[in-house]
Amino acid sequence: MAVLGVGGLALFKAVGGNSMNGAEGGVPDADQVLSQEDIGTLLDGRTTALKSGDEDECLAPFAGKAKETQRKLFRNLRKVPFAEAKYKVILQTGDGTNEYGSDVKLALDVAFVHQVEGVDVHPVSEWYRWTVERQSEAAEPRITEVGGSPSACGSASAVYYPAPWDIYDDMYVKRQPHTVTIAAKKNAADASRFAPIIEQGAKTDLELWESKGPSVANTPKGFLVVLEPDRKTYAKLYNSAGEDIGWDAERYGGEKDELEFGGARIKMDASSGRFTSPSWQCDVADISRHEVAHALVQPDRDVVCTLGVRGSRISFRPVDVSNEPDAVAANDW
Repeated sequence: MAVLGVGGLALFKAVGGNSMNGAEGGVPDADQVLSQEDIGTLLDGRTTALKSGDEDECLAPFAGKAKETQRKLFRNLRKVPFAEAKYKVILQTGDGTNEYGSDVKLALDVAFVHQVEGVDVHPVSEWYRWTVERQSEAAEPRITEVGGSPSACGSASAVYYPAPWDIYDDMYVKRQPHTVTIAAKKNAADASRFAPIIEQGAKTDLELWESKGPSVANTPKGFLVVLEPDRKTYAKLYNSAGEDIGWDAERYGGEKDELEFGGARIKMDASSGRFTSPSWQCDVADISRHEVAHALVQPDRDVVCTLGVRGSRISFRPVDVSNEPDAVAANDW
């Protein structure tokens, strides 16, 4: 199992987010086939269509295989309770010009800035790379390829990509007061059994934290949990292979930008013994409280406190015990 502290807005701004570097000023006297305004229209159009639920409009600029993958993505995203969801430019490779006024192709790194309602304390971002092409000024721009953006501060890894909405052909989403549980639709029956137990674990931990825990800024009040029984798929989620990638979101409002926790994503290996044993109800409750406890202290990784869970101290650090279903981690409680 793993807890990921998610964010990305600080990185989004640090590398020139929304600047569209290279969008103008290419070859002298070349025609600007794909302008900043064109790119802005592409992104704003997808944001508006996602919010309104207009699938045809959202998919209009996508072509080929990208269109079908984005159709699945659109339908999955529409199931998630977002307080905010929008697309913003991070970086552009290519200037959108051609001296002959045709056949322009560029790479566009795009942040999907989103905030899951009741889960994220600040907006966070997932990074995509779009390949955008335009045959001429008279033609409509087309997005022909979509993948994860590997450009975060020189990292070869994509930022929080792929999320479950990128991976699953169809997504099951269960919204409860303190949790949003996600799984592949084909695993909905199992996920629906586990979701109430996960919710109760979150509720219990939150009540205990509020009564006995320290006061930490940006402590989450809800949690997004992904249940995945296939180990290969589990490892792909958030490009983390079970490890905390630890990037934080950004909070606005002060004179100086501050890097702060944006929210948490908990992914659980539903093929482990905790989910398949005869005592699965107790075991799922146990691991749910364990992982929620980690998520509660992600905003302050130095927090160590006594909550009285099983009467021992919790030292909060990310842990991956997916390969040891019956083991108790050294920092367990």
